[in-house]
Amino acid sequence: AFGAALWLGVTPVELLPVVVENFVNRIASFQYRMVGVGFIGVRYIFEALAKVNRTDVAIKMLQVTESVAAPCFRKLH
Repeated sequence: AFGAALWLGVTPVELLPVVVENFVNRIASFQYRMVGVGFIGVRYIFEALAKVNRTDVAIKMLQVTESVAAPCFRKLH
C-alpha cells in the first residue's frame, strides 16, 4: 500500500516523510527480499522508491541472492 500511494503520487506532501520511512522500514523488515510482492507489483515498488530518491533501498533489494518462501508457501511439518 505504501508503494502504491507513492507511485500514484497521492500521498499528501506533509505525510510524505513518514510514508517513505514506513515503506523503507517495511521492506527492511523482510531483509530487502520481495516477499509477497507478486510479479506485477515489482515494477511499482522500484518506481516508487526511485520517485522518493530511495534507490539505495532498491539496490539492496536487487542484491539479495537468497530466496525465502512467503509464510503461506512454507511446508508445514
